[in-house]
Amino acid sequence: MLRLYDMPKNHHCRDTVVTIGNFDGVHRGHRHLIWQIVRRARDLNADAVVLTFEPHPLTVLRPDVHVRRLNSPEERAEIIASLGVDLLITYPFTPEVASVSARDFVSMLRDRLCMVELWVGPDFALGRNREGNIEKLQELGREIGFEVRQFEPFSWHGHVIHSTDIRLLVAGGAVDKAEDLLGYPYSLAGEVVPGDGRGKKIGVPTANLAVCSGRLLPASGVYVAWATVGDGSRYPAVVNVGNRPTFDGGSVTVEAHLLDFYGDIYGWEVVLEFRNRLRCERRFSGVEALVAQIHRDIEAARKVLGVPPKEPSAPDPFFHEIEHTADWEIQVVGRNYESLFANAARAMYMLVMAPFDRPAETRREIEVSGLDRESLLVKWLGELLYLQETHEELYTRFCIHQITDTHLEAEVRGVRGRSDMAHIKAVTYHDLSIRPRPDGYEATILFDT
Repeated sequence: MLRLYDMPKNHHCRDTVVTIGNFDGVHRGHRHLIWQIVRRARDLNADAVVLTFEPHPLTVLRPDVHVRRLNSPEERAEIIASLGVDLLITYPFTPEVASVSARDFVSMLRDRLCMVELWVGPDFALGRNREGNIEKLQELGREIGFEVRQFEPFSWHGHVIHSTDIRLLVAGGAVDKAEDLLGYPYSLAGEVVPGDGRGKKIGVPTANLAVCSGRLLPASGVYVAWATVGDGSRYPAVVNVGNRPTFDGGSVTVEAHLLDFYGDIYGWEVVLEFRNRLRCERRFSGVEALVAQIHRDIEAARKVLGVPPKEPSAPDPFFHEIEHTADWEIQVVGRNYESLFANAARAMYMLVMAPFDRPAETRREIEVSGLDRESLLVKWLGELLYLQETHEELYTRFCIHQITDTHLEAEVRGVRGRSDMAHIKAVTYHDLSIRPRPDGYEATILFDT
């Protein structure tokens, strides 16, 4: 799937079947519609196009309204891509766009996208003052040269699904009912950041997630979830959403205790899939009463997920050093190319003892290209070393936004300063290789020190 963040500057080379909407959550009803336009596009030898807006139009039209989203634009794009769509346009919604007439907007779609069909729901409207209702769009279609097709609302258990209903369920803590309407577990993703350390002190360490702003948090309470960490490992979890009233409250946090796990995952992204709500958050008489309840929550979570207790084991190391006479050589693994490249960067900065336990202070966007996977890996790590020297920064958080065999786009975060360890001068091509393995990929990398 090709993703654009504006209308293509040149005319699209094939006819397209288009649908327009916010698609927050990409729930069962949304997917049913998108599957229809994909099938229709295949029948017409055309491309299936989904046009969505960012930010949410309501936040532009009504700045006093705060819309909490069911998923981020990136999560939404990932789900839409899985449905076979050819082109996703995340169109910037501004006051100027809101003032465009329906005629001008669909004329642009016809001209830039070669739109032959526009699929809309019964309550759909676009353009200035929502003038472009179905009757108006049909009139414009006859004039400009495209067909308007109205799809029937999708019913689930006898009810039409709406994103608003799902948001109400999540906000009320009914994540299991929200999952039924979404067709997949409601999830939150975030980087693990240092917290106040109270969980570790009471024997129940937690991963404190920095969830991106604008995401809808479930109601305060304790939840059963599955947690997937950055290397692809998956663990049962007990999650607390709230302000921890036993410790005199504070800002709302999302903290996950991963069962049968110990290790350092600061700076890693963790995805939480909420399965059920165990109880409301409440104030306990003291720490002992809280700890006793947490252990009851853990047992309840095991029953819900069907996971028996077992001895915790350390996570598999994602890299190890290979003995070398002068330079540093490592072998690094990852479950896919995203994690392989992120782990390679993480390993490089672990070699120079970068302070992974410190909160990130800087942020950089990186885009590199190479002739193949191996050269792309060298360009990626080399760019990090260049930025490190230029800005006197050490990078500790690595998020790969997009990767192919020859191109990578990523965001990295780090801290200011230099390392006192041996200096890595460059990434070499000597002995460089990327190989498949049963559980993903591995790479051998030699650093010139």
